[in-house]
Amino acid sequence: MLLAINGHPVRDPIDYRFYSSDDRLDLELRRGDISNRVEIWKHPDDDLGLILPELTLEDISECNNHCPFCFVTQLPKGMRSTLHIKDDDYRFSFLNSSFVTLTNLSEDDWERIAEQRLSPLYLSVHSTNMDLRKKLLGNRHAPDILEQIDRLNALGIAVHTQLVLCPGINDTDDLHSTVQDLMARYPMVRSMSAVPVGLTRIRTERTASAKNPLRRFRADEAARVIRELKPYQREYVKKYGEPVVLLSDEFYLLADEQVPGRAHYTDLAQLENGVGMVRMMLDTWRSMKRSMPAALPQARHLTLACGTLIYPVLAKLVEELNDVENLKVDLFPIENRLFGSEVTVSGLIAGEDLVDRLQQEDLGEVVVVPRVMFDRAGEVTLDDLTLDALQERLGRRVQMVDGVRDLERLLA
Repeated sequence: MLLAINGHPVRDPIDYRFYSSDDRLDLELRRGDISNRVEIWKHPDDDLGLILPELTLEDISECNNHCPFCFVTQLPKGMRSTLHIKDDDYRFSFLNSSFVTLTNLSEDDWERIAEQRLSPLYLSVHSTNMDLRKKLLGNRHAPDILEQIDRLNALGIAVHTQLVLCPGINDTDDLHSTVQDLMARYPMVRSMSAVPVGLTRIRTERTASAKNPLRRFRADEAARVIRELKPYQREYVKKYGEPVVLLSDEFYLLADEQVPGRAHYTDLAQLENGVGMVRMMLDTWRSMKRSMPAALPQARHLTLACGTLIYPVLAKLVEELNDVENLKVDLFPIENRLFGSEVTVSGLIAGEDLVDRLQQEDLGEVVVVPRVMFDRAGEVTLDDLTLDALQERLGRRVQMVDGVRDLERLLA
């Protein structure tokens, strides 16, 4: 057990990374009942070579909000317990670029953020109007997010922000005032993304209440949000060389509009938030297509599965793949019955829904599924089906892919 570095207790991977970046380290160690100290001299950039366990569920700072669109409260019964953890931990925000609300910070947390310069952090803002933000968070004690951002900025901590937009609630006048409030703090507010609210077939009482009449965006409403944010993007490109204000890919797909070019997404800081993924896929395909053979030496038949949202985009790519002689590629959109048809992204496809859709089809030698269907370790789907279980049920080899580039090795 590594207990401390230079007298500082090691509580988690952040402490380890921060306190080990020195040239002289005094390590406090314990094995069983035996404790000792070891002094190490090294270059400050050299790692100690330790592989630390990930934070356990007991270590996670849980959310104290009751957002009406919280995905955890919209899960069906019977899901594994880890999916029901409402985490809102600033450490994960720093380590994994996950979004947090900052409603549960103690003064000790603020001191640690300052001491260890945990920058950047990723913040869920939703609205800078405090009354509306409290309503969207379901937390009447939520602090002023602008004051918190200013405090972080004074500490030298930059932030990336997101707004979960709900039609008719924070997507019109409030959207403009929130953008202006956040962009007045550029460059310490490095980016702002707008993301459409996600709803499952499971409705909590809060979600369905008259106070929070949540629903999905219509295509025309998604197009309006794109249109209203474009002037800000043009202005900031002229002023700062980047649009700063971004929209998730889902807005463009809902509105049936072309996603912007690669330069629009600059450093891809919000890629994991679904901002720029479609553009990356399209550009990867365009590059990959140049080296595609005109024909394969022997016949190949692949079956691809995806969410219904990305299906029209992938269908065009599959059409071009089928121009290759001796290659047949079938693409099947998987309707989400576990969470409801309003959930359309590939990352939330359930294993049972995949099996039910494909088991009656004439499948190819390989069934290709998106890696994001599975947990971080790539072992189980949201409904706990393993890759082996999928292969047994479908009677075919099932191959996970991270993107279109992975298709190249399947054609080799």
